[in-house]
Parts: sequence; C-alpha cells; structure tokens
Amino acid sequence: MEIIDFTYLIPLIILACAPVVSLMAIAIYRNHLMTFSLAVVSIIIFLACTIQQWSVLPEAHNVADLLMIDSFSLFYLLLLGGAGLVILFISYPYLCQHTEVREEYYVLFQTALFGASILVTSVNFVSLFLGLEILTISLYSLIAYTRTWESSIEGSLKYLILAAASSAFLLFGMALIYIETGTLVFSNLGQAFQSMGSLSTAGMAMMLVGIGFKLALVPFHTWTPDIYQGAPAPVSALIASISKGSMVAVLLRFLYATAGLEIGWLVWTLSLMAIASMLVGSLLALRQTNIKRLLAYSSIAHLGYILMAIIAKSDLSLEAVNFYLVAYFISIIGAFGSLSIFSTTDGEIDEIEDLRGMFWTRPVLSIIFSAMFFSLVGIPLTAGFIGKFYVLWAAINDGLWLLVVALVISSVIGLYYYLRVINTMLSPIGEQTPRTASAGLSKMGIVVLSVLGILVIWFGVFPSSLIELIRSVNLTF
Repeated sequence: MEIIDFTYLIPLIILACAPVVSLMAIAIYRNHLMTFSLAVVSIIIFLACTIQQWSVLPEAHNVADLLMIDSFSLFYLLLLGGAGLVILFISYPYLCQHTEVREEYYVLFQTALFGASILVTSVNFVSLFLGLEILTISLYSLIAYTRTWESSIEGSLKYLILAAASSAFLLFGMALIYIETGTLVFSNLGQAFQSMGSLSTAGMAMMLVGIGFKLALVPFHTWTPDIYQGAPAPVSALIASISKGSMVAVLLRFLYATAGLEIGWLVWTLSLMAIASMLVGSLLALRQTNIKRLLAYSSIAHLGYILMAIIAKSDLSLEAVNFYLVAYFISIIGAFGSLSIFSTTDGEIDEIEDLRGMFWTRPVLSIIFSAMFFSLVGIPLTAGFIGKFYVLWAAINDGLWLLVVALVISSVIGLYYYLRVINTMLSPIGEQTPRTASAGLSKMGIVVLSVLGILVIWFGVFPSSLIELIRSVNLTF
C-alpha cells in the first residue's frame, strides 16, 4: 500500500476508529448521552468525508486488490451512513426505555456499520469475508441486547448457528474457486469462469447458499421471522436495511466483475430464487398476526424484487437496484422506527391488533406509518412506486416475463396484507385503550420519522433529483 491509498480510505478509517473511541470513553465515564453523541458525530464526519471524496474523486482507485473506491462504493457508503444515522436517532429513546446497559450498544452498532462498509468496497474474497464476519458477529450481540427477553436470546442463538453454517458454505466455496483459478480477486475470475471447471461450479453453488442466507432468499429464508421478532426494533431495522443492502452491493460487484450473469445455470438459479422469494414471502406474510413477522416475510419478497433487477442485465438494471434500495431503506427503517417509537416500558408493539384505533390517538404518526406501508406496497406518489416501476421496466427490457408476472402477483398479495395493517389503525377504538396511546413518544423519534415520511413522498413525486445522482454511479471492476 502507498500513502495515497490511505487518503482514499479516510471514511473507512474513521469508522474503524469510532468504536475504539467509544470504548475508551465508556471506560473513562459511562454516560448514555455522551456515547450516543460520539456515535452520531463519528457518522456525520464519515458522511462528510465520503461526500467530499465523491466530489473530488478523479477516477476509481483500487487499494491493494482488496477494496475499490469508486462512485458505486461511495454511493453505498453514503446510503449505509445515512441509514445508520437515522437508526441511531431511533435507538436512543428506545434504549432509554428498555435497558439499563445502553452504552455498549453504540460500540456494537458502529462495528456493524464498519463491517458493512468493508463489504460494499470489497473486490476480493478476503475483504468480503472479513467485512461479513465483522458485521455478523456484531449482529449476534445486538439481536440479544435486551437480555431479559427470551425471544431475543432465542433469535440470537438461531442466528449464530445458521450464520456460522452459511459462512462455512461461503468460505468453502471461495476455497474451491481459489483452488481452480488461483486468484481471490473478483476481476481476475471473469476469464476463468468462461471455461468453468467442476471445482469452480461447486464453489459458486456453495457461495450461492451463503449469499442466499445473508439475503434471506428462498429457500434460505426460514431464520428471518424469528430474528426480526426477537431483535429490538432498531436492530431489526439495521438487519433489514444495512445488513441486506451491503450484501446486495457485494453481490452486484461480484456478478458484474466475474461476468457471472453470463453463466446460464447461475442465472436460472437466481431467477428461480427471485420468483420463489417474491411469491413465498408474500404468501407467508398473509398469515401473520405479528407485525414484525409480517415485515420479515415481506422483506423476503422485496429482496426478490431486487434480485430480479440484478438479473435483468439491461442498461437500467443498476439504476433500478440502486433506486429501489434507497426507497426500501427509507420505508423499512420508517416502519420499524414507528414500532420503536410506539413501544412502551412494558415491551414492543407485537401484534397487528395492538395498532387498532391508533389513528384516533396518534394521527400524525399513523399517517407516517401508513406512508411507509404505501411505499412498501408500491402505491403511486411514493418512492416505492418509482422503485418498483424501475425494476419492472428493467425486467421488461430484458424480456424476463415470468419474473414480471411473479412481481405483479406478489404486489397484489402485498396490497392485501399491508392495507390490512392500515385498516386496523383506522378502525374504531374498542373498549380497551390501545397500547400505542400509553407510549411516551420521543420528540427526537417523531422528527426523524417525519423526515423519512417527507422523503418517501418527495422521491415519489419528484424522483429526478435521486435519479440524477444514481445515474452518476459507475461500477468499477
């Protein structure tokens, strides 16, 4: 590595130092507000450095064949940093109500964000696996952070066992590919994959299992509802957005760099996984009475939509994935953020029935919550509608009619279960006072959710500003 490499790595260096600084601060003086403030400041500095780097970046820069700093990675760093900042503001009031040991949460959160940032810049199996493990190990602890909840401990143990198994598949797949090709760098694998041997084929299949688990694609999705239900609401938002988004970024770079979308059996397998994820995710969401499990199953369908755009290979494919991810991030973080704000000292809002009559007691927040659900289902004038239209257009341009039909069917099913939640909120209040009426609402949380609500409508009505930004994103191998 040369000195100039470190200038390109400044945002990542800031993220790497942030949890260390927080740990030292906790050792000197334990204070929730101070630790929260340090985490917020570190992410703001990280975002500022990333924006500055994007504005002056002359060309893509490869750091030791491990990391690639280009407009693609900088876009995803901004997306992850923005999502991380929002989730932090949601987490602070939540932790004030639900646990006495609060400071270490921010150390784990910053570490997870650092791991995700390594993932989106990876161009090598080594950096990919390192970033993935940093992210995953942090999530084990974050899922079980509210130690008094049995569901949190159960969810963490399930995630630990299944994530370890998926990492083993991923690592073994990388090893098989390395044995046959002799390289760990994505861009060097493209030529080798054109004459794919048996070891590389087996390795790619094993990697597909590992990536399928991390993205919760069918048939590797069974862990998702238990984890989302057991984890604290802000952590569920982290898993649904930052964790999934970083894996989408690394999958995109890997498939484009290795010409993986030219491998027939791989494209067919990904297509089947996309169709199954869209349909199975939506059908299973129909049966749910628990709001977090409903969001978990619906997220499986959304990852199917994103995978469909990746497979499309049209000129719009990359734009469609990036726009849809932005819309999905805003909507899913807003949905889990609302559940976090509605939670009380007695616990979280779990059942859909707990939301009955919420519109009549919390009208503003109910409108914001509904806007997030409208975006997730793809109602016009929301960011989700533009994102879904983008995905459809990319798929139609590539002639993926079977996937288009699956998306339409999944969206129609989604319309029912999302609107069922909204209908419950609009229903008259029963004899029992709604749990949401007794929640002590955080002003910080209300402001953050209001901003998300504005963004989800803004990008639905005026998407051109975001589209222009996305069109400037170029993927470098």
